[in-house]
Amino acid sequence: MPARAVFDGVSVSNGLAWSADQTRFYYIDSLTRRIDVFDYEVESGSISKRRIFRTVPKEYGLPDGMCIDENGNLWVAFWGGSVIRCFDGTTGAELAQISVPVTQVSSCCFGDGNELFITTARCELSETALEEQPLAGSIFRAEPGVSGPPPRLFQI
Repeated sequence: MPARAVFDGVSVSNGLAWSADQTRFYYIDSLTRRIDVFDYEVESGSISKRRIFRTVPKEYGLPDGMCIDENGNLWVAFWGGSVIRCFDGTTGAELAQISVPVTQVSSCCFGDGNELFITTARCELSETALEEQPLAGSIFRAEPGVSGPPPRLFQI
């Protein structure tokens, strides 16, 4: 099946997540500083009705990669923010955060059980910043008290 464009005008495309009932598709374009949500139609793979789900303040850093948990809440990495933030998947309210001892937090995903793996980067850091953040570029593991959704199998 060939790939097809579903929308354009993207600056820095990042996080993707689907609701458990597969009716909503969440998306991050980092430079917009927001998380958008679309209606999603699983049979055709089509998205529609794009709207802003959550705008994030500049002091949070840039929203980057994200994942969704078993309760439908979004876990979002913040580049330049030293944190993963959890947002209610329905209201967008902030529910929790996990601090990381580095600034360039790039993404997160659930592993087995209630493990959340967090990726970070070393790029765009000065030598001084690298000395202050010797773990930059590491993968971190946290236990947020919730699991990821079960995997979805698909056929090509």
